[in-house]
Amino acid sequence: MEVRPTTRRVRKFGAPPRRIVIADDSASLRTTIRLLLSTTDGPEIVEAANGFEALRILDDGGADLLICDLAMPGLDGRKLNQILATRIDRPDVVVMSGSRPTHEEAWAHDSIIGWLEKPFEADDLLALVFPTRARQTAS
Repeated sequence: MEVRPTTRRVRKFGAPPRRIVIADDSASLRTTIRLLLSTTDGPEIVEAANGFEALRILDDGGADLLICDLAMPGLDGRKLNQILATRIDRPDVVVMSGSRPTHEEAWAHDSIIGWLEKPFEADDLLALVFPTRARQTAS
């Protein structure tokens, strides 16, 4: 019987992500998110048009954060998150979707840190990606 560890590496709360993967089949949305996050001080941002590309990128170089659409061709966001749920060294995940999640979808695994219903506000995304920065601006 294979025993799987039950803990995972967790990004220190408030630490900005160093590498972000944006997985969405919409090139314009990926570009918009990239531009929005690039105005901040510097995570490396890598784009993927589907779940297969995102998985390859994660396997090749890892990431601190995955921003992932659910509805993508090929390997969709649901299946991608099912695969990630079995891994210890997985990134934090922000899920994007055109619909509200069920409770099971919203918290399918412990690295899902948030859910954005499309269309979403830039401030909502920034608050999930950079939580301490959002608190500082609110003060």
